[in-house]
Amino acid sequence: MHGAKTAYLEFDNRDSEPWVLDWCLRCGYDEVEFNQHYSLLKKDL
Repeated sequence: MHGAKTAYLEFDNRDSEPWVLDWCLRCGYDEVEFNQHYSLLKKDL
């Protein structure tokens, strides 16, 4: 609606349950950056 072409989410496994990351990946997000506790998720709209 406003012209956004990409959505990003930050995931920190210290603050969220592991199933949340799996759910985001099933919803079409890709992990573009990650380390032991942190993932940056990207989805093209």
